[in-house]
Amino acid sequence: MVIKESLHGIRLYVLIGSDIATKSVEETARLVIDGGADAIQLREKTISDSEFISLAREIHDVAAKRGTLLIINDRVNVAKEVNADGVHLGQHDI
Repeated sequence: MVIKESLHGIRLYVLIGSDIATKSVEETARLVIDGGADAIQLREKTISDSEFISLAREIHDVAAKRGTLLIINDRVNVAKEVNADGVHLGQHDI
């Protein structure tokens, strides 16, 4: 998981998910990584954990090669399973 120091210097933090992407989430992730995103927050509210894990693994592989942080929205179990850099929990998610 992300340590506080890893968040310093982030200039572009992009939130992606199927509800806001105009292309596939995987393609959107590749585009924002290629565009220089320092961190991606993957947000999926309606897919199963197994689907989310599969999607997150694919994105993590691309992100890790480029040094882009991957933050998983809400699902700690998914973040742990894919060895994401962090998890985002809103005040009502705890």
